[in-house]
Amino acid sequence: MSSLLQEVTARNTELLTLRARLSSLRAQLPVSSVTPSAATSPTSPTSASAATLDTRILTYTLHSSLSFNSAVVTNLYRLAGITTFTCRELSGQTLLGIRIETWAGDGRFGKPVYIMLEQRRGGSWGVARHSAPAWINVGGVERRWLPATATAGKGEGGKKQDVQAFVKEVRRRVGYWGRRRRAAEGFVKAAGQARERMEDGDAAVRVRKVEVDKEVSLVGISWEDGREAKARVDERGRVGRVVVMDKKGERDGDLERRMRGTLEGLGERLGWS
Repeated sequence: MSSLLQEVTARNTELLTLRARLSSLRAQLPVSSVTPSAATSPTSPTSASAATLDTRILTYTLHSSLSFNSAVVTNLYRLAGITTFTCRELSGQTLLGIRIETWAGDGRFGKPVYIMLEQRRGGSWGVARHSAPAWINVGGVERRWLPATATAGKGEGGKKQDVQAFVKEVRRRVGYWGRRRRAAEGFVKAAGQARERMEDGDAAVRVRKVEVDKEVSLVGISWEDGREAKARVDERGRVGRVVVMDKKGERDGDLERRMRGTLEGLGERLGWS
């Protein structure tokens, strides 16, 4: 964060310098190049052409620096994780927008989650709509922190609304889901690499198929020797409940114990990496 702030400061300094240089060059241009209706300056065509070219180069550099500076500022806001904005409905109602960033890994931002809050009668807040997937359960979080109210700030049973706690809880759930997705991507990749390495190996260790649901709460693995595993992944990305059955219907307790742990390290515990 500090390095980005330093870069923004340096860019702002560079912009000031470029603006000063551009103003100086414009002052040296012939009047005709600034205002076509004015009289022609006695400046030689060669010097006027050079000054014009220099001005164009500086103008292009200035615009490029402004675009870069805007991108850096945008990324700084995105690094904060949560940003707010307002928008107006066709009906004229103003909504409070909340943007929650997600991290895709490899230095990339993921698709953000948007929540639109509306101020209802009595001054209370409620969710108008959102783009979060169903398993984030925004409705449940709303019922806890933004209960329906008759008067502003008072919820069911006299409980006050807490918009900040609501946003923190949704962000926490979105963040955990993002970590599980990244762990699942690494796990599926490790399974594919292991399948290629063990293509002609023992069927007892050769993986046939790996399945992960969109919520990354269930993981399924099948091996070429007929064994199948079903595992439950909790919110924090830990593999807890595991059932491994062979083709005879008997459980493999040793493999079940090895699978328990973080989803991120599951491939390594299975010997895939």
